[in-house]
Amino acid sequence: MLSIYLVDDEPMAVRYTQMLIEASGYPCEIVGTQTNSTRAYMEIRTLKPDIVFTDISMPIMDGLELAEKVCKRGDTRVYLLTSYEDFEFAKRGVRIGVADYLLKNELSEKLLKELLENAEREIAASRRERQLILEQNVRDFLFGSSRVPEDHVYEERRMQRYALLTFYKPPKLWIDPDREPEEDLRLDSYALQRMDFPKGMDCTAFAQTRSREYCGVVFISETVVDSGRRLFQMADIILSRITQDDPGWKCICSDVCQRFFELQKEYRRQTECTAYLYRQRDQSVCFAHDIIYAPEEKLPVDDLLDEIARMLAGDDHEGTIRKAEAFFASCRKQDTQNAYIEHMRSLFQVLKGSTLRERSSGDYLAISPCYTDTVNLERALQNCIELFFEEKERAVLAQYSEHVLRAQQYVRKEYGRDISVSDIAQSVGVSEGHLRRLFKQEMNMSIVDYLTDYRIRQAKHLLRDHLVPNADIWKETGFSSAQYFSFVFKKKEGISPKEYQKRAGSEVR
Repeated sequence: MLSIYLVDDEPMAVRYTQMLIEASGYPCEIVGTQTNSTRAYMEIRTLKPDIVFTDISMPIMDGLELAEKVCKRGDTRVYLLTSYEDFEFAKRGVRIGVADYLLKNELSEKLLKELLENAEREIAASRRERQLILEQNVRDFLFGSSRVPEDHVYEERRMQRYALLTFYKPPKLWIDPDREPEEDLRLDSYALQRMDFPKGMDCTAFAQTRSREYCGVVFISETVVDSGRRLFQMADIILSRITQDDPGWKCICSDVCQRFFELQKEYRRQTECTAYLYRQRDQSVCFAHDIIYAPEEKLPVDDLLDEIARMLAGDDHEGTIRKAEAFFASCRKQDTQNAYIEHMRSLFQVLKGSTLRERSSGDYLAISPCYTDTVNLERALQNCIELFFEEKERAVLAQYSEHVLRAQQYVRKEYGRDISVSDIAQSVGVSEGHLRRLFKQEMNMSIVDYLTDYRIRQAKHLLRDHLVPNADIWKETGFSSAQYFSFVFKKKEGISPKEYQKRAGSEVR
């Protein structure tokens, strides 16, 4: 919708022109009227209307002088309202940049409607052309194709500062790369740079710099004291407008620069930050210096993935979950978004391979193909691991007789007490010798080894998670003494309980 401003030193003439415009029925908004041309110029600078209708003959500042100033400052189209007496002045106005002149005596609803229709088409075409040129200039500068000299200053505003607001929409986390769509993201650059911003802040250019990214060049007046806070506020205003129709956008604020050419360095820094924005789940606006970069020391992500693959072949359910948590944390600490999603896809492929080897149904692998954040994606993969072990356990249990299953249940419940094979056999309702034969036939191990292995697994769990004091673990797991516990643990695991706890703790961190 066109915005219009009317200037005439005669109030009746202003009201008459306004009435004709409204009666024309063309969709537009009269954003201001003024009988004082000096005040009109100040308001036009603030309101930035699409069209100004101004009389020529006015005191202090005539219409030609007003038109010349308005035409120099922006893309507002000026139309001169004239009478036959100052017709020659009107023709001179055309030479200084006014769009056209209108004879007051010939004004009509039909004439104004046709004028506004043509003006809107021409304004739209002109804006598109200028905006494309502006955006290309911004890209050339930020990418380093062009350069502003180091002594570049604006003579009238020597204390002016500069900053960048980079708006970026992180792509969704797609587990299935074959289903990942190509998104065509478009923002109205012209509308965004003409929004109302905090006093002393101005977005002089807003351009698409890369796929999924737009960058705004901000001029900060010398009158602004708390520039960081005001820049953050400005980013929030633009982001609120963008996310009304398309949620998910985030903004990175650069540091405030004293020289314009320093923005090139700030943009390179912001470009590096966008690869890590997927971590900022709850923060929409942040400064580049607040985004955590990858650590200098690379964490053993691939080793953790190999360890998970090996553990899926065993029966350490809880240990595999903890290993997966360490894997997720390591990926988030050092991965860009692309590297992170590739690692998540690799884990999913490991799960699919383990499912095939176990000949499981694999129903638990039917997860969503994409996620908006790391929390939900990691939760889905953890749930897959949980269900994998549950199905695996059901398949194992189906192989055993009722007496063996009841014996296993008794061990899992009473392992912390001083129980014997006789106690287990009595709980099942069979003789001790029969129970020994059943375990050897069905599990290829003795009932004593099964009890010991289960106690060691629980001890490892307590050591890893520091659930009880180390000195009491032997009591909690049913061993007769601390010395005997250490002897059995080292024989089974190859290291002492203390060394195991140290290694497990370093892996989880």
